[in-house]
Amino acid sequence: MLKGVTLIHKDSDYVSFLDDNAQMSSTILSDLVYTLEADAEVLIASGWPNDFFSPDLEFMPTFASFMLLGYRCLSHLSMGTLYPTVLWAGCMLLRRSELMDPTIGVLEAWKASGYSDDMIMIGRARKAGRKIAIPPTASLPSRIEQDYSMQRHVNYIRRQMFICGTYHDTYDRLNNLFLLTLVSMVFVVFVCFNFQFLALYSLGGVLFALVNEPHTLLPSALMQPHQCGQLQASPAALYLAVLAAAVLWVYAEMSCYRSVILVCEHVAGRPKVYSNTIGSLRFAALLFLGLAAQCSLQGVAAAIAFFTNSIVWSGECLLCVFPK
Repeated sequence: MLKGVTLIHKDSDYVSFLDDNAQMSSTILSDLVYTLEADAEVLIASGWPNDFFSPDLEFMPTFASFMLLGYRCLSHLSMGTLYPTVLWAGCMLLRRSELMDPTIGVLEAWKASGYSDDMIMIGRARKAGRKIAIPPTASLPSRIEQDYSMQRHVNYIRRQMFICGTYHDTYDRLNNLFLLTLVSMVFVVFVCFNFQFLALYSLGGVLFALVNEPHTLLPSALMQPHQCGQLQASPAALYLAVLAAAVLWVYAEMSCYRSVILVCEHVAGRPKVYSNTIGSLRFAALLFLGLAAQCSLQGVAAAIAFFTNSIVWSGECLLCVFPK
C-alpha cells in the first residue's frame, strides 16, 4: 500500500484501496466519491464484503463456508447506519490530500509499526474526530471457494483477531486491546449461553416430550405454572418460546442476507448471479449452526491473541512477529 501511494499522480483527487477478490462496480465507486464530496466531515468512505456461493454449485459447500457467512452476517449489524464506527479496509476511498496529511497521520501510522489497516484507519478517524461512511450500495461480492476448509477458516479468524493486537501508538493500542477484551468476554457468554445451542437443546426437549410425555405439550399443561429455576413456567412452554425466537432469528438472518444479495445483483446489473441454489431450509439451518460455531471460534481466537505475538499467515510458513 505504501509503495502504491508513492506512484499516485500529484493531480489525483482521490485514492482507492481495494482487495483483489472484491468485485467493484461503477455504481459503488460513484457512490463512494459522492459520499466524500457531500460531507467534508467524512474521512474515509468504505464498503462491506459480502461472500456468496456460485449459483452453479457442483457439490455442497463445506461447513467452514457457513462459518464464514456467519462471520459476515455479524458485520451486517453495522450496515444499518451510514456512519458506523468500523470499516473494511478491503474497500476504502480517501481524499489524496488527507491521506498525505501528517496531522492525520495515516502514512506515518502505516510506516511506524501497526499491521492492521482496518484498525489503523479506524484509530486515525477517531483521533481526528472525523467520520467513517459506508453507502448502502457499497456491498462488494466475493465468491467463496467450494473447497474452503476448516483449517483455512480457523487460520483466517486467528489472523483477524491477531491483527487487532497490533497498533501504531498508545491510542490505537488501547482501542485494539479493548476490542479484543470485548470479543473475549462475548466468547464466555456465547459458550455458556449460546442462543443457537440453546435452541437446539430446546428442540431436543420438545422432541423428547413428543415421544415420552406428549401430555406436557397440551395447551392446558403449557399454561400450568411450574418452578423452573427462578421462573414460574412450564419447561415445555420455555422450550417452545425459545424455538419461536429461534425461528424469528433465522428469518431475520436470512432476510438480511437475501437483501444484501439483491442489492449486490441490482448494483452490478447482474440478476441471479450471486443467488445460490441451495434449498432454503438447508441453507438456513447450516447458517444458523455456522454462526454458533463462528461465535465460539472468534472468542477463542481473541483470547489466544492476548498471549501470542506470532502467527502462521494463511497456511504458509510465514511467521509474523510483533511486540506486545
